Amino acid sequence: MNSNPNWTLAQWRGPAAPDTWDREKNHVVALLAKQEDFDCLMLASLGIGANAIASYTGLTRAQVYYRLEKGGVKIRDYREGRGPFAGMVFQGLARRAAKQLTIQVRTLENGRADTNHRD
Repeated sequence: MNSNPNWTLAQWRGPAAPDTWDREKNHVVALLAKQEDFDCLMLASLGIGANAIASYTGLTRAQVYYRLEKGGVKIRDYREGRGPFAGMVFQGLARRAAKQLTIQVRTLENGRADTNHRD
């Protein structure tokens, strides 16, 4: 894995994976060699839905699901906290999200308090 903390989706590459065959395009699916194939796996690992992945990569939904199956990636794993990025996101953003949520709830409560006083 790239140790540079400022990596982009296009720059990240892991160890080589075996190629598989994509029937729709009649070409070999190289999960880590072709950008569209890798982007599909990366976006799914981040919990992005199949429709959004298809739109971003130019693949069909069937092609997206085929690559996810071959790459062993499940979109729902991220949402359920089991994906490779779920722990990183939880630890990195939990404090900031809690702070923002506290501000939002207090703002709502203050708005309700103001509304109740007018009655």
